[in-house]
Amino acid sequence: MSGFKYIDSTIREYLNNLGAKKNVPGGGSAGAVVAAVGANLILMSVRYSIKKTVPISVNKILTAAEKKIVKSVEDLTIFIDADCYAFSELMAAMIAAKERGESVSKKYYFKSLEVPLKVAGECAVLLEITSFIAKYINRNLFSDILCSSRFLYSAFFSAKINVMENLKYIDDEIFMSECSSVLFAMGAQIEVLCKDIEKNFSRNLVS
Repeated sequence: MSGFKYIDSTIREYLNNLGAKKNVPGGGSAGAVVAAVGANLILMSVRYSIKKTVPISVNKILTAAEKKIVKSVEDLTIFIDADCYAFSELMAAMIAAKERGESVSKKYYFKSLEVPLKVAGECAVLLEITSFIAKYINRNLFSDILCSSRFLYSAFFSAKINVMENLKYIDDEIFMSECSSVLFAMGAQIEVLCKDIEKNFSRNLVS
């Protein structure tokens, strides 16, 4: 993935590139950023909630969750640049195919949807973890958890849009049907999970 190291750039540099008239970074990479932000907010909340003053059993649950979230953060961080690489390959293939008067190989669309599909999956897993551990999270961090769940919610549906866009160009009805079914099932699950998370902190919310 040489040439794409946005994860090592400053926030300002990334945003400037995002707003520039350039192929990358685009919505796919930005979605991974939003998901990574959401994941890190959960991670921070979990780490603050692990204390000597809480039961050992609770700390074990939170520590186990922490390990899973750390892995998701690492993966989402990689996806920020991986999406740029995959989309750049697709654009280069489109230009080359046009010059030759040929159609673009479907493999490039497969590669281009692979990253957002993984981002969508990570968002679903993270929200499931959050829903499970919400009752153990320090009540003072309710706003961080709620913000996190909404970041992941948005990142999921952003990723879904990018997957569905690439699916249009893949002539494989079975794959399209399976992929669409998985995404719609995830979407329904995420709606439920976000509501469950909000219920855990409903007393903290100002009506």
